Parts: sequence; C-alpha cells; structure tokens
Amino acid sequence: MSATKPGEDRQVVPRWRTFRSTLSTRELHPTSPSPPKAPTPELDRLRTEFRLHKTLYVAADLLAALVANRLLGDEVDEVSDYISANESAPLLLRRGIDQRRLRAVAPQPGYAEVDGLGIKDTAKADVARIRKTLNEQPRNAVARVDLALAHAILGNAAKAERQINAALALAPDNRFVLRSASRFFVHVDEPDQAHWILSQSSRTIEDPWLLSAHLSTAQLAFGKADNSRVARELL
Repeated sequence: MSATKPGEDRQVVPRWRTFRSTLSTRELHPTSPSPPKAPTPELDRLRTEFRLHKTLYVAADLLAALVANRLLGDEVDEVSDYISANESAPLLLRRGIDQRRLRAVAPQPGYAEVDGLGIKDTAKADVARIRKTLNEQPRNAVARVDLALAHAILGNAAKAERQINAALALAPDNRFVLRSASRFFVHVDEPDQAHWILSQSSRTIEDPWLLSAHLSTAQLAFGKADNSRVARELL
C-alpha cells in the first residue's frame, strides 16, 4: 500500500510477485480474450440430451464440448457436479474436474509465511532452487526475474539488477518481465530508468497493464504522466 494524504495524487506502481503468484491473478491474461464460440448444432444436441436423459456418457461429452467452446460458466459447474457425484465416473475424469476447481480457488504462494518459513528464509531457498533451474535453462527470463525478486528481498540489489537486465535482454516485450523490471527500478529509487524501460517496448502503447505502469513511473520520475490521452482512449 502507498500512504497518501487526502487530495494528493496517488501513483500506483506494479506489484512485484513471483511468476507463480502472478499467474493466480488476471495480470497475465490476454487483454483481448477470445469470445466464446457460437453454439454448434452438436452442442445444442448434447444440451438437449442431457436435460432429457442424463447419463454419464452424455455429461462427459457435453462437458468436453462446453470447454472446447470456452463456455466456462454455471453450466460447466452443473455438469461437473453431476459427473463428480456419479460413482461410476472414471477416476481420471473426476480428478480432472477436482484439479480444475482447485486451480480456480486456491491461492498461490508468494513471499509470506510459506511452510513455516519466514520471508527471507523462503527467498534464500528460492535462490538455490532457481539457480539450479538456470544451470539447465540459462535463457529462462521468467526464472531470472524470480531470482531477482529473491535477491531484492535479501537486500542484494546489485545481484537483482543483473538478473533483471538479463531478463530484459532475453524477453524485452514480455509483460511479466517489463512490469517486474519497472517495479525493481522504482524500488531502488530509479523511476526514470523504470519509465525508460517501458518506453522502449513497442507493446507498452497497446497493453493496458504496461501503459498503467508507464503512467505511474512517469509521474514518479517527472511529476507528470505522458501517454495519458492514449490511456484514456484505450480505457
């Protein structure tokens, strides 16, 4: 949170989370998601058959059709409940339904009390773990950002900056990398560098997640926001 006095403008800079934790938010979702497909005759047939003659096989076919058509609402939950309650349903199918539900509701661990460890202990463990990953995947930009976050938490700003710069070189237009990098440079009191990094990406002008960070870093660095007109139009 940022402390502001009543009437003051508030700069909202990106939060810096691990990649796994970021996945549990909408931050990495497409900005223009594909709309659900129009119902097909086959889907309509399965819906009618499920209403009139509920059987496990029809339910399984209907569930597959709904997911394939990106119709992930109450109807999917209803069909999933029917399958889960049917003891004859294949174990693999029931497990798949349970895992989908867990992914939808379970919070992803970030830096907090994890498995009884404190924040710094968790960060130390992550440094060792991510280094092993990078030994096998040196071009993994996401892993380098997570390593930078762990180093930043431990107070190793120079090591964190090296990993951030490496990640930017590997993935200069990646939303997760760019937002994390901008947050790092705000953290080390270099908002002008954070703003410059976002300015270099051609994606910033069309991605609301990057454009919002660009506006905030401009306010922090220069006291005013550029691209505000573009942001209003995009909104």
